[in-house]
Amino acid sequence: MKRERIVAALLWASSSLPVLAWWLRRLAEPIGIDVAAWLILPAVVRLHWRGAPRESVPVAGWAFSTAMLAASIVLRAFLPITVSAVFAVLALLPMILPPRRQGGEFAIAALAMMGLPSLMIVDLFLGLPLRFLATRLAAALVASLGFSVGVEGTGIVIDGSVFWVDVPCAGVQMLGSALLMAFVLAATFRFRFWRTILLAASAVLLVVAANAIRIATLALGQFHGYEISSAMHRWIGIAALVPGVALLALFAMWLARRKKCPKVAAEVPRAPCASWLHVAAKSSFIAVAVAGVVRFCTATVALPDSVADDAFPCKPAEFEGEKLVELDKSEFEVNFGERFPGRIGKFRCGDRIVIIRWVTAPTHRAHSTSYCLRAAGWRIEPLPLETTERGAWSSCRAVRGDSSLTIREQVLDADGHAIPDVSDWFWRSLLSRTRGPWWIYSVVEAKNSRALEVEAKSEGRDEEQ
Repeated sequence: MKRERIVAALLWASSSLPVLAWWLRRLAEPIGIDVAAWLILPAVVRLHWRGAPRESVPVAGWAFSTAMLAASIVLRAFLPITVSAVFAVLALLPMILPPRRQGGEFAIAALAMMGLPSLMIVDLFLGLPLRFLATRLAAALVASLGFSVGVEGTGIVIDGSVFWVDVPCAGVQMLGSALLMAFVLAATFRFRFWRTILLAASAVLLVVAANAIRIATLALGQFHGYEISSAMHRWIGIAALVPGVALLALFAMWLARRKKCPKVAAEVPRAPCASWLHVAAKSSFIAVAVAGVVRFCTATVALPDSVADDAFPCKPAEFEGEKLVELDKSEFEVNFGERFPGRIGKFRCGDRIVIIRWVTAPTHRAHSTSYCLRAAGWRIEPLPLETTERGAWSSCRAVRGDSSLTIREQVLDADGHAIPDVSDWFWRSLLSRTRGPWWIYSVVEAKNSRALEVEAKSEGRDEEQ
């Protein structure tokens, strides 16, 4: 029966090549939580199969895998790969999980889901809520030290000085690291559903507390005039997270000691593997998998007969007193514009590149330019909030080799109000707290023109999500 599962997994891989290719592209970037989760997953699965009966996949498992794989193949043509890939991963679970429940199955499923490269989506949806919560906890910590503290959105005001909690301070990567640790521990100790949920919830609470300590430390450092580098920023985060991870491991061991020994169930004879129902279920899975392979091999990129004029409703002629010269778009950018709820323009403005997005509805496709640069291999370093006559701008520095880019971004709504953070705009627009359509400005400056041209080609690299 081991051979049957291996063949089924190979069929799944053949029909899920777009998902695997999507994941493999992440190997060219710095290793993140998604890569770590799928690198750890085989070892965890092997641990669970040690001593497990070598039984065939049950009929219900085949039916579930067939339905999920079919959904993944069908939805791939209509929805982003971040959605269709979820169904593909669900289709694989009956092939890798032991046939009899021994505990730890939910943790393995969670690790499989964490392997999907969806940091951008998670950051977009969870980044702002985490920042709001951590900002208020950090303000309480600073106030407990005797400072006069206030909170303005995602900013901490200490005796009149404002410290803006930027996107990297949301703690999404810290949360991913802690959840990865929690699910590995749950799988190792073979926790069932509720113990796994309890351990994961504890990881969330510990990360929020650790992130609040990090933000409070950074805010006090800035208040006292210390210049904290990007490397020091990361080390402060690690120093705050390590005690929380240690507490999480101790809590997992305590839960393991209190775990009751499972009752040994009486052996129930299973239906012969060659029964007509089992054969029909396996045949259905094979048929769907083969259909997925055929569809992948015969799929062609459907281009529109004629590319519509994507000029803005009111194309800007200048920016900050300088003339805008529109740049040609790549084929990828033209195709992506067909699915974008609005218009996208790329302009040269003196020695700068200005990317302007006119958006009519909240969408995850309108994310920060820093995600595209990170996907292209740039290292992102957060910079303080900038204020100009147009309002507040978020800013960061992208570094790769000897090249360095400075990026600042701002969203303007229909009423002229400035929103410095794209993820903040997403939630405000989603909750109807700002009126559209919106203009998203991304201004890129470089030390040399060659780096600027590289950045211009990088925009949209990760838009397939």
